[in-house]
Amino acid sequence: MDTLTKHPPMNINIRHLISTLLLISIYVQVKAQPSFNHPTTGLQNTYTGACMVNVCSAVYYDNGGGFSNYSNNINGVLRTFCPDAPGQAVQVYFNYFNIEGGAGCPYDFFQVINGPTQNGTVIASGCGTSLQGQTYTSTHPSGCLTFRFWSDNTVNLPGWVSILTCVPHPNGFSNGPQAGTNADCAFATGICSNSYNFTGLSTGPGLTSDGCGGCVLAENHSNWYEFTINTSGVLGFTIVPNNPSVDDYDFALYQASNCSSLGTPVRCSYAATTGNTGLQTGAGDFTEDVLGNGWVETISVTAGQKFYLLINEWSPNNSGFTLNWTGTATIATPKPTFIINSASYPDGGSFSICQNQPLTITADGAGGSTFTWWNQATGGTQIGTGGSYSPSTATPGSVTYYLQEHTASGCISARSAITINVQPTNTATGPGSATVCVNTAMTPITHTTTGATGIGSPSGLPPGVSASFSSGTITISGTPTVIGTYNYSIPLSGGCGSVNATGTITVINSNTVTGPGSATVCVNTAMTSITHTTTGATGIGAPTGLPPGVTASFGGGTI
Repeated sequence: MDTLTKHPPMNINIRHLISTLLLISIYVQVKAQPSFNHPTTGLQNTYTGACMVNVCSAVYYDNGGGFSNYSNNINGVLRTFCPDAPGQAVQVYFNYFNIEGGAGCPYDFFQVINGPTQNGTVIASGCGTSLQGQTYTSTHPSGCLTFRFWSDNTVNLPGWVSILTCVPHPNGFSNGPQAGTNADCAFATGICSNSYNFTGLSTGPGLTSDGCGGCVLAENHSNWYEFTINTSGVLGFTIVPNNPSVDDYDFALYQASNCSSLGTPVRCSYAATTGNTGLQTGAGDFTEDVLGNGWVETISVTAGQKFYLLINEWSPNNSGFTLNWTGTATIATPKPTFIINSASYPDGGSFSICQNQPLTITADGAGGSTFTWWNQATGGTQIGTGGSYSPSTATPGSVTYYLQEHTASGCISARSAITINVQPTNTATGPGSATVCVNTAMTPITHTTTGATGIGSPSGLPPGVSASFSSGTITISGTPTVIGTYNYSIPLSGGCGSVNATGTITVINSNTVTGPGSATVCVNTAMTSITHTTTGATGIGAPTGLPPGVTASFGGGTI
């Protein structure tokens, strides 16, 4: 059967015109929402064409984006959307749907799948305009919907425009995805040691799309773990399924300090194999797609490095697995870190704060952990419990607080430390005024400060005089060169609060005496006055050596 027999040209043109007008109308309604297009090719030799997305309000188009026809030769490529809130399920409504039809859909074909993988239950399928105006809701425990599309190599049409929303899970809140589980990296389970084994029981991906990069394309039924290297060496492990003939486990190993900086996995396997998988010496490769054999090379690690491990089960069999550690490296329970004012502080960090300012220290560790606060690195007294602690800042000085994490898996970390430096409020005390002689080295004037760590630029000091700072003391010294009255101000720097050291320096002339050094006078006869002129003096003291009957007086700079 040729193309013209399948699709009369006139009908195609009329239908295309009607479709275009309808699409324009729909676009006006949905343009404000985030949008996603259907991919055209699978990644990593799989049918998955794009990373899983957690979203509860979006528009989902064919790859043409609503105004261009979809592409030919799309071979069963799929895309998954999951809710981003607990107890919810993704719901899709097809505003518009128009793909190539025909009895039994032999040319182009579309599926709506319940769950996050291609092997979930198909809840709707069709071609032509069969899905237009229809609504479908996930009933899978994950709340996810997966969409799969096939197109042949000839005719293509406008495709589809659909609205994605989230609704309460049809089977009840507790049957939908839940917050705070290790299906999300933020709530990764802490691994205590090399002897720690566990079982994965995830019913689907989490509420955030953490694991997309490298060979990992989606989190199907995922569990996240975190651990810190205690002893440097070679790290290897084997994931041993409890049901090896059925269970297909994949994994990705990330070296990162936190979930927001995962980057690309340092080791990754997405192999479509059942049975054991992991890091094995001699594997030769660092990453592999579905065509791999399930084994990638071990990795050299250094004490203190932190890792996140995503273990991803293709089907939700929930039969569990054992994780066996191999190699020479050892693992320790990660120490928690601290958050103050949205900034992160590692073990051994410090934070400075002004006296009497409010302070809250928040614990940062694995999801689901509980925390205790202590006054010593070991032993000592427990001073608090919970995810935060608010110490007093009333007394200046440095105090170290210790935090211990108790993970949901039963691990207990060593205590991490943070030192809080409480800085006193700035003060400045000292003499308010001083009188000094011009051109004479002055006796230093000192101000004592509390809290300041230095001084700013002084103003108002006499020429020839400067200020310096050392060990909480401001010292004003020098030789003033100009007579006058100077009101000075010296700002304190560092510490807490804006304070100036202030005072007044009066610079006066140095004392001088001029006049005759000797005189001859008759006894018992009033003498002609002898005068000395002074510069700088304001008076005289008690004279000595004057003849009986002779006195000295002072006035106007004259003796």
